[in-house]
Amino acid sequence: MSEYDELAILWKNLTIYQPHTREKQTILLEKINGFAYYGTTTAIMGPSGAGKTSLLRCLFGTSSLKYEGQVLVKNFNASAVFINQSVDDHLLVELTVEESLYYASKFKRYACTDQSRISEIINQFGLRCCDRNLVKNCSGGQKKRLAIAEELLSDKLPDIILVDEPTSGLDSKASYILQLYLQKVSRHFNIAIIATIHQPSYELLKLFDELYILSKSGHCLYFDKPIKMNNYLNAFYPQEDEFYNPADI
Repeated sequence: MSEYDELAILWKNLTIYQPHTREKQTILLEKINGFAYYGTTTAIMGPSGAGKTSLLRCLFGTSSLKYEGQVLVKNFNASAVFINQSVDDHLLVELTVEESLYYASKFKRYACTDQSRISEIINQFGLRCCDRNLVKNCSGGQKKRLAIAEELLSDKLPDIILVDEPTSGLDSKASYILQLYLQKVSRHFNIAIIATIHQPSYELLKLFDELYILSKSGHCLYFDKPIKMNNYLNAFYPQEDEFYNPADI
């Protein structure tokens, strides 16, 4: 029996193509398999061009690329949200943080748009220090936390949150703090969170429950817990330097 409660999403024998002409196409990802459980965070890693964002968009159902295989969700009515790398696409930057959360709750028809709930979300995401600031004046980490927080002000919480490179443009401290919040959200609200991530520190990587590594050739190289990656990689790439970062391999 799994240590997790319930499977949220599954992809099976998934192949994604990049069409060039009617007769010619490039395989971006080939026959890959994976899954994510409710209440967990999964990191998708790989070099630039490995198809990380393409996989994320395919799982969300908005990819314009051709694909074969299956993407299955546990519940027919399961809902998902996709947060782009550029969070400004999700935010009303001329509003304050508090106003943004208020109007997000209104737009999502949240039945309990009272100040106490908004205040609770502000505290949960560490936004109290900037709740009266205009969004455009917030730091990158604060904006990304705000974009995620807005998705939780709904009568029906998302079952799955897909985040494209949430730590992009953040320093190591802000990246670590953001991942702590993602971890907290997934466990507290029982949401499956899948995020692409580029060049993380090993300490950051260990905050994820699962790690999914894609190769440049479009295959899955590794799918297991981040803390097990070290031993797995050492079997193929022995390292003499005890201070090396396994995420750089």
